[in-house]
Amino acid sequence: MTWSIAIMYAVAALSGGIGVGLLLRLRTPLSEAKRYVFRMSGVMATAAAIMLGASATALWRWTVAS
Repeated sequence: MTWSIAIMYAVAALSGGIGVGLLLRLRTPLSEAKRYVFRMSGVMATAAAIMLGASATALWRWTVAS
């Protein structure tokens, strides 16, 4: 595994942690505006983590297969 792939996995893990943290924050009472912001930001950060993790995995498989 190259450094670039490891960095991609690290950023994906960080983004996923932030996203899950924001979504878990929805369990507390919040105003409508804060609820909207936490929901949208949490979903986008989690989606970014999934996509970056998938891209890192594909890149890793391509480098191993070559």
